[in-house]
Amino acid sequence: MDEVRITRHDDLTRFFDHAPIGFSLLDSELRYIRINAALAEINGRSKEDHIGRFQHELVPEVDDIISRVQRRVIEGGAVSTGHRVLVETPAHPGVMREFEVDYFPVPNGEDGNHLGCCVYESSESTSLIDALERETARSRELAEKVNFFLASLAPDGIVREVNRPALDVAGLRSSDVRGVPFWDCPWWNYDDVVRAAMRSRVEDAQAGELQRFELAAKTAHDGLIDLDVQLTPLMDEKGQVCEIVTSGVDITQQRRAERQREIHVAELQHRVKNIFSNVQSLMRMIAGQSDDLDDFKAKFDDRLVALARANDALLKTEWSDMPVRDLISMELAPYVEGNKSALKISGPPCNVPERSASMIGLAIHELATNAAKYGALSRAGGTVDITLTADDADMMTSFTWRERGGPPIQPSGNHGVRSGFGSVLLERIVPGTMELNARIERQPEGLTYRLE
Repeated sequence: MDEVRITRHDDLTRFFDHAPIGFSLLDSELRYIRINAALAEINGRSKEDHIGRFQHELVPEVDDIISRVQRRVIEGGAVSTGHRVLVETPAHPGVMREFEVDYFPVPNGEDGNHLGCCVYESSESTSLIDALERETARSRELAEKVNFFLASLAPDGIVREVNRPALDVAGLRSSDVRGVPFWDCPWWNYDDVVRAAMRSRVEDAQAGELQRFELAAKTAHDGLIDLDVQLTPLMDEKGQVCEIVTSGVDITQQRRAERQREIHVAELQHRVKNIFSNVQSLMRMIAGQSDDLDDFKAKFDDRLVALARANDALLKTEWSDMPVRDLISMELAPYVEGNKSALKISGPPCNVPERSASMIGLAIHELATNAAKYGALSRAGGTVDITLTADDADMMTSFTWRERGGPPIQPSGNHGVRSGFGSVLLERIVPGTMELNARIERQPEGLTYRLE
């Protein structure tokens, strides 16, 4: 019989401890004698924390509601069931939960009663808690998967939680930053100025001010990224900051594109100024060599079109170094079409700097125009041989234009390249632009122009 009693006692103990509903046993002064895991979880404390302590000490809000009924049961010795209690519990702060509670007297063997309590949550409340926990789990999953920096700070700026992307970008573990002042974390402590800037912003957020700013964060392998950072203070019911939510979006590519755009705009402004300067120089030189307005217009229009072609070609190279052969083909195509043997180009492929390409193109145009009017390209059988040399960087180091088969010219005459704008361009402007020397040789068999 004793063995049966022991077995039953063990069974009841296991049932009490592992039942899915809450059980507790309190003395006549409402001190906890025993409590099971389910009710301890509802109260937000361990079972051991309850034993020997008063109910009003551990759950004062609940005690205010139920203590009078409990004392009646202890004193009167009658069971009282079906009491509904609506309360916020420590286990789920911010959520009102509904419980049904039954009270029954338990004789203590000393002509008095202890109090037995049976607590179970209503189905509506349970559903609400389940939904809240699912939503919390989903929020955590989303925080881990979003592609931006997300952290939770305590009111004093200490890191509570950080999402996975923020840790991964700097090669960190959660333990490296949890419990550390946010400004002392590796994203910011690489530089005293950056660290101080973040600390100042956190202090402003602690005062309840929303903060939005940009700051460079350190990444793994000593890299840096530009972050658009926001610190959002959250307030409790008393209007005090209870949490600071930190978010950051990587804007490195955006800022890099903006800086590149600024460079391009500056380059474009510089090039436009150069184009206007070239046009102005053309206008002045041609005006000084023109007989009248019609003569000026014809000469100016011709050179302006050539200058425009050179700039169009530069635009196609995105204003980088210009292949010389492209300039030659562009200017001589109208004169050798249908007679490819009239033009021969020898030497390696080479380039001229972007700053010099317009003037080189204009020089080739000047030589081609004069050859078509007075030189080798003005009659059948005439040829133009162009020889190029280049350095190891494929930049042009010399340019030689040699005409053969055209009308004979006198060494002392101007036939072949007229004095005035053409000679100024070929002998002074282009050499100055290329930092080379130029020479025009007028020989009976044809004109030779050397730039070397």
